[in-house]
Amino acid sequence: MSAPAEDAAVDTVGVVEEDSTASRRRRLPAGALLPAGLVVVVALLAVLVTVLAVRLAPAAGDDEPALVAARQTVTDLLTIDPATAQDTLARLTAGSTGEFASQLAGRSAGFVGAIRDAEVTSTGSVVAAGVAEHGPGRAVVLVSANSTVRNTQVPQGEPRQYRMRLTVQEEDGRWLVSRLEFVP
Repeated sequence: MSAPAEDAAVDTVGVVEEDSTASRRRRLPAGALLPAGLVVVVALLAVLVTVLAVRLAPAAGDDEPALVAARQTVTDLLTIDPATAQDTLARLTAGSTGEFASQLAGRSAGFVGAIRDAEVTSTGSVVAAGVAEHGPGRAVVLVSANSTVRNTQVPQGEPRQYRMRLTVQEEDGRWLVSRLEFVP
């Protein structure tokens, strides 16, 4: 009776040894784990960066309302006529807020008077405009514009080029200019 018991014990040990040998064979070599892990990490990072870029980048159409507001303000500012100076000022004021609105309010009487006294006329047009910065409800727009200015001193007209930086912000669904700077 002791012989079959010994055989059974030996068989059990042999089976255990075979199982551990088989499990060792199924494992990947240690050198293959590092490149495979790096591929997985790089793929996850690429997916994360793509998702963040798509969510954080404004859609192409998101810039349009800010561009329209900036273009209109620059056109109004550079298109001047003594007969319509008060209307021009009203359009500029309606499209402004913040610092720019304060500047217009402080200079409105002088603005209209100076245009009428010097008989200034100007025809302006926007050559190019683009959004330099865009955030929720706010954009910075760079504008290049030309105008021809005529007055009592220069009746034949003088061409001028302008570059401006406008800060535009959304208020109650409207995009208004809050700051306007002439840049060199």
